[in-house]
Amino acid sequence: MTKVALICGTGASSSFMAVKLRAAVKDKGLHIEVSVCPETSLTKDIETYDHILIGPHLSFLEEDLSSRYHLKGKLTVIPYYIYATMDGDQLLQLITEYQ
Repeated sequence: MTKVALICGTGASSSFMAVKLRAAVKDKGLHIEVSVCPETSLTKDIETYDHILIGPHLSFLEEDLSSRYHLKGKLTVIPYYIYATMDGDQLLQLITEYQ
């Protein structure tokens, strides 16, 4: 099973995005586990995720997280147009493109 983490600040918008992504995963019959994880607690679970998604409002963390935890190829900033519309289908497409 593929494990995906949505990185958040306080968790409000990323929780909504996770609900939409889980619905898209279910509709497609895929086996992807979606978790919401505050960036402050990411360190303890980072190795367990196949893909890590960052909301566009946290894009400033991308370089630091990628270099600190060697996440090349695992870390993606969610495009604004997907995040703003909470489009779970487009986010799922983005994830599957990177697998």
